Amino acid sequence: SNGFLAFIRFKMATYIASRALIGYLLFNGIGWGAVAVFASSFFSTAAIYSYNLITDVEEDKANGRKAPPKDLRVLVLALAVAGFAIAFLALGGVAHWFWLAVFAIGMTYSSVRVKDMFPIKNVYIALGGAFVFLYGASPQAQFAPAMLVGYLAMAMIAFIVSLEADLRDINGDMAAGVKSIPAVAGKAAGELLALAAIAAVAIGTVLLQVVAFYPITVLSVPAAYHLGRGSHTKSQTYMMMSVILIPVVLIAMQMGA
Repeated sequence: SNGFLAFIRFKMATYIASRALIGYLLFNGIGWGAVAVFASSFFSTAAIYSYNLITDVEEDKANGRKAPPKDLRVLVLALAVAGFAIAFLALGGVAHWFWLAVFAIGMTYSSVRVKDMFPIKNVYIALGGAFVFLYGASPQAQFAPAMLVGYLAMAMIAFIVSLEADLRDINGDMAAGVKSIPAVAGKAAGELLALAAIAAVAIGTVLLQVVAFYPITVLSVPAAYHLGRGSHTKSQTYMMMSVILIPVVLIAMQMGA
């Protein structure tokens, strides 16, 4: 059970699916579509990360992770089919096209070895990974400038989370030739950039008065603290939790309105 959850990256899938859920709740409101957006995003993310295990055998070995099971390709296909089926059958508008775009972005990352391209790796994860937010917003909503603000906020969080993961894995990544920002520019530079990004997104949320995004501001404090102490995994967890909590705030605000 725990092994399966680890292989599909349960925590990461929940965090990324929460980005899509934020997009839906902001621009479509509470409804069953929110469940479909979250579920389809969760399954597609699990498929993408499971496929990444297949292509990253050497990197994961260098970082002390277990080898993936031999039948993992079947799991990847099953998760992808489940994600697309939910997006296609349960959501209207152009949502299924957005889902396909999100899935293609994720699979391309592993297929063409984006991680070997400096500094494209972290930028790709940030801008490409945040696209799931637009997928969440897409079922019924028309494009609005506020979508761009939300997208950029999610991209900034994705950039921070990717930097923290690379800081955690820096020794193994350097040995495997991964061209992350910390692996190329150094640990100190990676930590400084992550701290600057945390400060920027925390302050920006307050200045723009996006109340629903205040969990980012609150949890950026312990995230920055642990990052400064070199606890990259704890810092990453706080930043991921800030995103997971935003849908809770949005639902509470919309139900109380």
